[in-house]
Formats: sequence, structure tokens, C-alpha cells
Amino acid sequence: MAAGSGEPCLVLRPTPEEFRVPFLDFVRRVMADHPDIPMFKVIPPAGWAPRRRPGFPDLANIEISCPIRQHAFGKAGAYRCLLVEQKGMSAADFERVAIGEASHVPPKVGRRDDDMCERAFWSSVTLRPPLYGADTPQSFFDKDLPFGWNLRDLGCLLKQYPVPYIPGVTFPMTYFGMWKSYFAWHLEDMDLMSVNYLHWGSPKVWYCVSPGNKEKFQQMAQSLFPDMHRECKAFLRHKDILLSPSFLKSYNIKYHQAKQAPGEFIVLNAGAYHSGFNLGFNCAEAVNFATEDWLPLGENATRCTCSALKDAVRISMDMFKKPPRKITTRNQAVQMAADAECPVAGLHNCDEVVVPERRNAKKRSAPVESSSMPERRRGKKLVAAVASKVVKGKFMDSTGSGKRANIKAAGRRQCAVKRKGQQANAGGRKRVRGVAREASDGRQADCDNASTDAGTSARSSGGCPGSARRDRTTGPSRSGRKDDHMRPVAVVGEDENTNEKYFYLVQRLGRESGGKKMVAVQWLQEGKDGLFRPQTHSRWDERADALVAVRTQWVTGRPRCPGGYKLLTLRKRILDTEIV
Repeated sequence: MAAGSGEPCLVLRPTPEEFRVPFLDFVRRVMADHPDIPMFKVIPPAGWAPRRRPGFPDLANIEISCPIRQHAFGKAGAYRCLLVEQKGMSAADFERVAIGEASHVPPKVGRRDDDMCERAFWSSVTLRPPLYGADTPQSFFDKDLPFGWNLRDLGCLLKQYPVPYIPGVTFPMTYFGMWKSYFAWHLEDMDLMSVNYLHWGSPKVWYCVSPGNKEKFQQMAQSLFPDMHRECKAFLRHKDILLSPSFLKSYNIKYHQAKQAPGEFIVLNAGAYHSGFNLGFNCAEAVNFATEDWLPLGENATRCTCSALKDAVRISMDMFKKPPRKITTRNQAVQMAADAECPVAGLHNCDEVVVPERRNAKKRSAPVESSSMPERRRGKKLVAAVASKVVKGKFMDSTGSGKRANIKAAGRRQCAVKRKGQQANAGGRKRVRGVAREASDGRQADCDNASTDAGTSARSSGGCPGSARRDRTTGPSRSGRKDDHMRPVAVVGEDENTNEKYFYLVQRLGRESGGKKMVAVQWLQEGKDGLFRPQTHSRWDERADALVAVRTQWVTGRPRCPGGYKLLTLRKRILDTEIV
């Protein structure tokens, strides 16, 4: 392969005044002058920086939750990739691997016509598999910048419409690379546009095919991997195909290439296939965005229908058929999401909705623990009522073990939970204090689901707790009613001792009553299979303004395994809700 055989990437150097132009306006001007451009590079003016303060956060405090070991198999420029997830590590540990092991030390820059080290990469792509710290949902841009682009909010259609929070799509993701770590040929989710910023480190090499050559590129890939195409028409979405530039050249597919240095942006057009690799240890950040020109591509974007992508991104295009509404409060955002009915499936449980704004923030108490609730033992999966917090991307139990509350019924069976001698667990955490209320006895109401929650049926994974008989009262009603007051909702609280937030799911059994604005609810317990099931023995009256809207999906049961609700809202998003 002749190094540097691709078309050079368009490079723009805006002045400070030009860089103050809104991001979308800047991109529209470039795309208007170059309609079929696959990508372009932007070098910000002197004096701009993504952070107000100099320096960068301590790498020891940055967690890479799931680094990937990248194995490539093949020959003559066509390779299949096997991506093996590794144990999480800090960015500092990743750096020690990237610069400390001889197999990952980048080569010296080649000759003048090979300053991208392409020969060194493609000649050894199947040897010494690298690590790639990809898809870490975090941003190193300040929330507010004096001027210029900010990947936290590009002001695009994804922000103007009630698109659910999706890391990498509506919020940036960070990527830590090393020599030879690569990203295989792919399109962005829903054929969206994308912008990538290299914070620091070694350069990144890019290959990109224009949208006009998209079908030709797909036909080439289908002829090379016919078995994969038969199994899934959108197999290129799997991101496990690596093709060298010489292969593209042999099929007469034009491509552009670029070398992205630290402090530079790469902007990708919608529907542009792209690939590339890193020349050494570096840190980049990327996010999707959308303009009006993307809408027809999003309507016709191919989707993976096989089991390879269980967490494939889905965005309902119906919401974009209406003019955008200005959002002034978070409650309006909730209503917009409800009107649009815009679910997004999967992506590591990143499908969520905006939770409503809360007034008069106060600390809440934990739900009552009845005698039938299981003990919280260390090492067991969290149940819905257990206080939770985010620790390095994982949810950890923050209540620990302890004695159950003694419940004394009086009057209308409203009671206060008295806890004596609260004891810290092995991690030094104490149990949550609180007040709980029980509603009067009665039969459990049918679990009617709203149209946005019910419908699609799935089989639960994992074991099935509970008795051998089938629970006949937990599923959506077959009467066809669309009462939304039966939807599962969340209640967010805070430990008064540790200030750690937690949440638990409940199901409304009735609407607001009188001026008290209290709602009868029952606790939804999380099983080992991750489904939440109603507990008829655990009911109480809850304040209506304490209930937080979440997205759920009813999963039908099987013999010896009752159905339950699958939580689709991101747990971290629930915990970020203000509490009353």
C-alpha cells in the first residue's frame, strides 16, 4: 500500500470571531460548500481551551469501566475483529500498560511519505493485540466556556427535541487509546453526525468514505463477508470489520484520511463510514449531533436485527415531525418525552427520560421493611428498596445489613419505624432512618400498564425467584385500559447519616385523594433476574410529589416464574433527581 494514498482531509482554521459562531451554523456552512464531504478537521484559534483551568484531572481518579482487548484475524488487508472485555482499570493503570510494555510502544515516525505509520500498523495488526479504553461516559469539557465549541451541548436537534439521554449520542464519551488500538469500519448510530476532540497525547489516524460512496462500500463488505451478511443485513454495525486502505483502493472506493493532533476537532458527516487507529497513548472525546439534513438518513438508517447488538440505539423519528418546542422547565421536558413516546432500547441501560423537577428539597426516609422482605446480605444483588450510589460506574449497596424495623400498627395503621442501635456494616455504612406508612388492607389492584410501557414481551434472563405458582396479579390488564396511574414510579431519598442517595420503585394503587395529595402505593421488589415485582404485603400512602416518572417495560412470565417490570431508565439519572 502506498502510504498517504487517500484524499487529504479538509482543514479549517477559524479565527476567534468565526469560532464564536454557533457550532451548527459553522457546520451548515461547511456542508453547504462541500455537500458530500466525509469529514473535515478544525484547528481552534489560539487562546481557546476546553477547560478554564490548565492541566487535566488526575488519571488515577478516572475510571475506565470496560477496556477492550482487540484481536484481529485475517490477511491481505481484510480482518475480522474479536473484542474481549477486560476488567476495569484506572486511566493511570492504562497509561502504565500503554507506555510501559514494549509491545505497545509506538514506532518511530516513518519516512516523509509515511508520517502516519500506516505500514507499521497494517503489517502488524494481527500481532500483540492492544487495549482500547473506549465508551467511557464522561466529559472533560467545562460546563461553561467563554467561547467556542462545547461537546457537552452543541445545540443540535438532539437537544431541541425530547431525545432520551444516551451516552455517546446525547452526552459525550471518552476514549483512551494506545499504539495500534483501533476503531473498525462503521457508521454512527442512526447514521448521525459526529464530532471528536483529541484532548492530549499521540495523534489519531482517520479513514473516511463519503456518504455518496456508502452503498458501494457496503457492497464491497458484503462480497468479502457473505456469511455475515446473510446472518445480519446490518453486520457492519457490529464494528468488527477492519479493512486496509489498499483494499479500498483495489475496489476503487475513494476515501479521505487525516491525522488528528492534540487540540484538534474531527467532524464526521452523516452516513459516512469511518475507521482509524491511534499512534500512542492519548485521550479523545466524542459525541453525536444532528442537523436537518440528517433527518432523511435517520428515517432510512439500517438496524441490526440479530443478537450481536442487544443494546443497539433506537431513536423514534416521529418526534422530529413536529416543530421543536422551547423547553423552559424540566417538567416541560418530561411532558415532551411523554407526548413523543420516544423509547430508546438498551445501550447499557442508558435509556432514560428526564425526571421532573422537585421543589423544597428535603431528605426522605426509606421504605418500610416488612417481615417478608429479604435480609440485605453482602454480595447479593440490590433490591429496589436498598439505598444505592454510583461507585466507579457500578451500583453498590450503601445500607449494609442490620436489624429489621419493628412496625407497630396504630389507628389507621400509620406507624413510625423505630430503630435502636443502628450498626455500621463492614464498609462503615449505617442503615437508613425513616418514617413509613401502611395503607389499609385490601386486594391488590390489576397492574395496568400504559401504552408506552406495555406491548413488547420479552423473556427474562437469569433465575426466577419466588414461589412455584404463577403470579396472576402482576401483569398488565387485558381489558385494554390506558390508565397511567398504575405505572411503576420511583421514590428517591437520602440517608441522613451518610448523605448517600437511594431510590426504590413502587406502583401506584390509586390517584391523588382530596387535599392531602397522598397516593396509595405498593413496593416493587427487584429479583435476581433484574425484574421488579409487586409485593402486596408492603403498601403505604406516599406523597404524590415524591413520585418520579421512569420508563419500564412489562416482561411476561413463564411457568414457575412470574412476570415483572424491566427498568429502562438509567439508574444514575434517577439518583440525580432532586428530592423533597
